[in-house]
Amino acid sequence: MKARLSLTLGLVLAAFSATAMSAQAGFCGVRAAGVEFVIDASSSMGEAFTMPQYVNSKEDAALRGEKGTKLDFAKRFVELASEKIASDTTMTTGVATLMPAANVLKTQKRTGKDFALSVKDLKLIASDATLNHFDKKALDFFAKKRQEPTTLFLITDGDIDKGSHDAVKVLQTFYQNNPKSCVHVISLAQNDTEAEMINRLRKAGVCSTMVTVADMIADRQKFNTMVEENVYRDCASKEDLEVSGIPFVKKSNQLDKKGFDAADKMLDVIAQRPKDETMLILGWTDTEGDAAYNKRLGLQRAKAVKEYLMTKGVEDHRMAVMGAGESDKYDNSTEAGRKLNRRVDIIFGQ
Repeated sequence: MKARLSLTLGLVLAAFSATAMSAQAGFCGVRAAGVEFVIDASSSMGEAFTMPQYVNSKEDAALRGEKGTKLDFAKRFVELASEKIASDTTMTTGVATLMPAANVLKTQKRTGKDFALSVKDLKLIASDATLNHFDKKALDFFAKKRQEPTTLFLITDGDIDKGSHDAVKVLQTFYQNNPKSCVHVISLAQNDTEAEMINRLRKAGVCSTMVTVADMIADRQKFNTMVEENVYRDCASKEDLEVSGIPFVKKSNQLDKKGFDAADKMLDVIAQRPKDETMLILGWTDTEGDAAYNKRLGLQRAKAVKEYLMTKGVEDHRMAVMGAGESDKYDNSTEAGRKLNRRVDIIFGQ
């Protein structure tokens, strides 16, 4: 399977944080002013990571390894993410651990090459303490006010609720002190209890998304979607390209000003792609209402985007449309999350 680049277009919400802000700055290259990784180093992360049955170990995939602990896979994610940054590009990057908390790679400006080399040299060891809790250093880490909008990757198995501090409230403190930043959760959960905690963490912020390491092992595109949407995107890549986020208002299949603006910006991306490349236009909705109706509404939204692109000179035969229906990429329990789910994505090379 070809890897795909994932691209977020300019859906502007006050709470959309680093993802939206980076989209306004440009679709290619650096996606956030700062990128930090915080890795759960508690005792449970020292346990072996059990591959799900749906993962085919014979296929090539982003995070594949013969075997290893959860902590091994966490480090592997950071290594691969660091390799996505162009070697001569300077970004603010850093790596920390929690439970126990430690600043293992100081947050500072460095080139992509230096960051990748530093990550490879990191030595991470799971704690031997049985109580997985936030210590003062961890609380200070999340409460710290960043000098610039930051994308924070929290890599954990979800076994982090044994202390006196609610993990969700800890993340909410991060958002309160860094309203233009966003936390994305990389899950190594292995049971229902851990998965429920991961789900709670994801809902701490409107812009937050979540992907499991298991899914990234099974499908490299999921890894690309998470990293290239939030860290660094190489638009000159010859890989397939996924454009996500042309917004629509509730129960509407008509492009409004924000939708037109996003589609116009997307034309700049089309201009960089091969002239004969085909694309699949996917229309999404939130989860309110009837699922069958939402499927039809998604198709109508996809058609609206196609029709607009045709008026701008994009050939009809290059574009196929599909109603993808209800999206759960963002939290549908809030209006802000539902607004983010009402969108159209475009996948080039399909």
